[in-house]
Amino acid sequence: MTKYLIVGNSVGCIGAIEAIRQVDESGPIQVISDEAYPAYSRPQIAGYLADEVGIEQALYRPRTFYPDFRVDLVLNRTVMAVDVTAKTAQMDDGREIGWDKLLLATGGSPIVPPVEGLSERGYFSFTRMWDAQQLKDRLSIMERAVVVGGGLIGLSVSEALVKAGVKVTMVELAPQILSRALDTIVSAKVQALMENRGVRILTHCSVRKVQPKEGRPEAGVATLSNGVTLPYDALIMAIGVRPRVDLAQGAGLGINRGILVDEHMETSAKDVYACGDVAEAYDFMAGEPRLTPIWPNAYLGGRVAGLNMAGRETPYEGGTGMNALHSFGYPILSAGLVSPDSEDEYQVLTEQSADGLGHKKIVLRHGKIVGFIFAGDIDRAGVVYGLMKQGTDVSAFAGKLLGEEAGLISLPQSFRFELLRAKGVARRMMEI
Repeated sequence: MTKYLIVGNSVGCIGAIEAIRQVDESGPIQVISDEAYPAYSRPQIAGYLADEVGIEQALYRPRTFYPDFRVDLVLNRTVMAVDVTAKTAQMDDGREIGWDKLLLATGGSPIVPPVEGLSERGYFSFTRMWDAQQLKDRLSIMERAVVVGGGLIGLSVSEALVKAGVKVTMVELAPQILSRALDTIVSAKVQALMENRGVRILTHCSVRKVQPKEGRPEAGVATLSNGVTLPYDALIMAIGVRPRVDLAQGAGLGINRGILVDEHMETSAKDVYACGDVAEAYDFMAGEPRLTPIWPNAYLGGRVAGLNMAGRETPYEGGTGMNALHSFGYPILSAGLVSPDSEDEYQVLTEQSADGLGHKKIVLRHGKIVGFIFAGDIDRAGVVYGLMKQGTDVSAFAGKLLGEEAGLISLPQSFRFELLRAKGVARRMMEI
């Protein structure tokens, strides 16, 4: 029996633990994880594959975190089912755990499209440290890799493999890479940087079938929808993730695309909470619940869940989709609507640097920021994000948000305090 049971051990779990201990110093906390490692920074798995960081450097908190916070951490175990009426969890080793409060922080599972000839052993994913370890163990026999997916995961694994000396071909169904995060201008800049580093990028196509290599099912030849054939030593599925809702479904919780939660991160069942990639929580830009599977939102959602689990009623103010990358040395931050369909309803502010690499773009609707991209120079992106989150009408100083003269001193005095407050909000969001 435990007072707080947390299923999943990533950033949302850490946020919940830290919040619970702010309110309840001694209530038993038990964490069940199907991974072999303590919580680690998932963005660091690329650095691990590229041999830039070790396991200890990739940990999100030091190993002493769990004993320091009086947490019973159980690794390499899977929760098979939960009963929200009896308040029990069934483990894969046959044990039954009773709980008072439950947090589902189960994250997402890699999306694998139907491909003719593809078996479970015929591809790699890249969402967990175990995935990076599997690829790393094969680097000595890996000359060519095919990465399916031109999003954040695809870019991350491609860069790591290039640094390890592997020839990479990226296959993307959309007309451009990072199509959900960037406009065509910045996408083209990123693609040019990648191609200069030797990455071959094929858009408007997908993998139609694979022919595995005898004796090495992870290697073979991929045939694309356009007829191109690509020999490979590793096929990496990097399309994205879908919420792991199997436990919630079995428990009869409310589900849309993810687990539905209210403003306290509580599910449709009393004393059962959810956070992170699996939770469909309030999106302040959409004005309704949505999946926002990004690191800062997972931590903040976990904190809100933890506070409420411990009895301190706290609302979740909402998050929204945000993309942060530093691919091949090129920093980018983007959020919200970056490519509006109609210019009639939107005002778009842009600025290009003299060298052509820097690109800033802010999208306004009725005087309020609804999206932005900062590429190359991201110094003021935090302020813009804060203003967007607060829903501030920036009509009076919109022209001063970009440019060399942009800064607090250049803006009307009446808005400086609001900007300072916004910057503080954004800094806390981006430092998580």
